[in-house]
Amino acid sequence: MTRCEFIPDAYEAILAAEREGLITILRYEDSSPAQLDWNARTIRSEYEAAADHPDYRHFIEGKFHIYG
Repeated sequence: MTRCEFIPDAYEAILAAEREGLITILRYEDSSPAQLDWNARTIRSEYEAAADHPDYRHFIEGKFHIYG
């Protein structure tokens, strides 16, 4: 790291970058049914593959309400 900058409102900075065309935000509510299905399958697969990683499983459970 060569420098840092204090950003008082990161969310507003992200939205400003989107307005300026610097980034593209893919919003959940704009997802197609195929994208939502892929998300569900991928999250479930990640959860099942994390049997030896309880911290990761805890994260998935908390964020996505997926339980064994």
